[in-house]
Amino acid sequence: MDSDNDGIDDVTEGGNEDFDTNGDGVIDSNDTGGSDTDGDGISDSVDADTDNFGEGDEGTEEILDTDGDGIPDYQDLDSDNDGINDVVEGGNEEFDTNGDGVIDADDLDYSDANGDGQPDNTEGGGEPDTDGDGIPDFQDPDSDGDGISDVEEGGNGEFDTNGDGVIDSNDTNGSDTDGDGISDSVDGDIDNFGEGDDDSNPDFRCIKVNNLISPNGDSANSYLHIDCIENFPENTIEIFNRWGNTVYKAKGYNNTSVVFRGISQGRASINVNDKLPVGTYFYILDIGNETKVKKGWIYISR
Repeated sequence: MDSDNDGIDDVTEGGNEDFDTNGDGVIDSNDTGGSDTDGDGISDSVDADTDNFGEGDEGTEEILDTDGDGIPDYQDLDSDNDGINDVVEGGNEEFDTNGDGVIDADDLDYSDANGDGQPDNTEGGGEPDTDGDGIPDFQDPDSDGDGISDVEEGGNGEFDTNGDGVIDSNDTNGSDTDGDGISDSVDGDIDNFGEGDDDSNPDFRCIKVNNLISPNGDSANSYLHIDCIENFPENTIEIFNRWGNTVYKAKGYNNTSVVFRGISQGRASINVNDKLPVGTYFYILDIGNETKVKKGWIYISR
């Protein structure tokens, strides 16, 4: 029901949202006009032939491919090629806790209780249409209708080298090596579909944040380790607790002299030098050099 795990139902990305009148992600007898006259399993509302099973029953006549890249929207992690993942434009960024462009078992609090392939926390939700033009943001190249493309407003204008408002094969470095619908120039992982596709500059793909620290006196996972962060000395990092309070902030994180060991720097009701309690915390890592920030979570265990 959500083939690419971007938090947007296939029924919506396939262009059939109007027929899912009760918004449950399927088109069936519970919907207005949801009968199936010929019993072929395709509701009449999207069936090309309701009288003769097996002839012309191809569902909708056209599967949406908004950006024309050959990957239908329901399998495309950036349906309009504006450099902003569908999971963001669909209003589900908060559930993609590791920032890889998909909502799956690698994310915090992920669950799929009914086993339909759609995360529980995105079921039944409509998709944002900021400018109210009838085109949802994830398919709209100018989501707020201000005349400035989402490519520009999303900070990806440099990758739209021909200035047509999309990042695709017509642009320099516009290839899509892993076929996930995100151009390599804004794809965090061009080798493996669904992992690391966070719109980051590929030059910084070596950055990886260890999500677990256990400062309990032994040497294992005693601090927050960030792979190859020492290559980017202008970095800044800020770590928050679940209530949004900053518990740690540093510039030039380097895994040696500047490290986070699960001790609060202090703010509001948190006392300086307090050992932080066991639990989940969230970080914002700015690598510097005007690259995009990386967001995610870490877990402190003692």
